[in-house]
Amino acid sequence: MHSGLITTAITNAMVVKHSLEAVLAHTGENDQKKEINSVLKKVGAIHDTLFDARSELSRLQAENQQLRHELKAFIP
Repeated sequence: MHSGLITTAITNAMVVKHSLEAVLAHTGENDQKKEINSVLKKVGAIHDTLFDARSELSRLQAENQQLRHELKAFIP
């Protein structure tokens, strides 16, 4: 996966989060607030997972680059 896609997904998760927070601020019914809060927690978990994925992708890309560099030393 490309890191740009993950960054876009993170941005979209933030848009969803802010939209839900705006809806929550204008919702008076407790049942709706509970549902929105439940979805906000899920969006938060998705957001955290995306950050972890981006970090892991970055680490793997750096490791791949290092391994390619090391491999070049063995292949003429």
